[in-house]
Amino acid sequence: MESGRTRIKNSDIETNTINSSNSLSLNIDKCQIVTYSKKHNPLHSNYHICDINLHRSSLFKDLGILFDSKLLFNAHVSAIKNKDLSVFGMIKINGSDFRDPLALKCLYISLVRSLLEYAPLIWNHKSVGHNDQLDKVQNKALRFLCHKGNIQRTSHSGYDNNLKLLNLESLNVWRH
Repeated sequence: MESGRTRIKNSDIETNTINSSNSLSLNIDKCQIVTYSKKHNPLHSNYHICDINLHRSSLFKDLGILFDSKLLFNAHVSAIKNKDLSVFGMIKINGSDFRDPLALKCLYISLVRSLLEYAPLIWNHKSVGHNDQLDKVQNKALRFLCHKGNIQRTSHSGYDNNLKLLNLESLNVWRH
C-alpha cells in the first residue's frame, strides 16, 4: 500500500503531465506547501513541481481568507479587525461633514460590515474571542453612527440597543 507521501509525489508527476498535455500553465511562484497539524513538530517533506522546490508556508491567503497551519484563523480575524478599523477611520474623516445618518449607514454597511460578514462559514467556529473582537468593531461604528445621526441613546447603552436604534442585525445572525 502506498504511503501518503508517495501518493503526493506520484500526483506531482500526474499534475505535470495533465498541465502539459492540456496546454495549461501553472504559476509555480504562487504554489505553496502548508502542513496542517496540531503537533508541535509535524513531519515536513519537500515537494516540487517541474523540478522546482515549493515554498513552505505556515500562513497563506486564498479567496480573501488567511489560513494558518493550525486552522485557528487568529491572523485572519486580526486582519479583518485592522482593515475594518482602517476603513471606518476613513469614513469618520471623510464623512465628518455628513449629516444624513442614512448616508453614513450605507457607507458603513457597504465598506465595513461587508468585510465583517465575509465567509464566516470558513473561519468562524464558535470562537468567542474572535466574535468579541469583531463585535467591538461594529459597536464602535454603531456608536459613531448614532452620534453623527443625532439618534438619542442612553449613555453606555449596550450593543443590542444600538443595533435596534439603527435597525441592524447582530453579526452573530450573519455568522450562523
